[in-house]
Amino acid sequence: MKTKTLPILAIGATLVACHHDDYLPTNEQVSKRFQAFESHPDEKALRGFLNLRPDGEVCYLHIALTGKAFALHPQLFETVAANIGTEMERRSFRQLADLGNGVFEYYPEHKPKSFDGVFAKSGWLKSHRSQPSKDD
Repeated sequence: MKTKTLPILAIGATLVACHHDDYLPTNEQVSKRFQAFESHPDEKALRGFLNLRPDGEVCYLHIALTGKAFALHPQLFETVAANIGTEMERRSFRQLADLGNGVFEYYPEHKPKSFDGVFAKSGWLKSHRSQPSKDD
């Protein structure tokens, strides 16, 4: 029985190690996924980008690029927001709604000039805040 368990554990550990990149992308992987979205800005590519699972400092780049994508394609964001499919998508919208301009705190070079105007006009985004403001 023990001889069968060890190979199964080894295979399981290998699969987890191979899948690890899907759950903890690097800055380079986040940038590449964003570039893929920029090349073909559609719902599938946006969902693929939003569903990355960054951790640590990589989160700062991911949320800054989320803000950039939002400013450049607000209608696409509104379409995805109307039918959120995963917790990662929900989290991305919540961070964008809560932080606003703050998404660019660590990566100000990614802020498009259009962000403030697009954000101000996107009243639908307020419903994604973690806690409604007093103005809502």
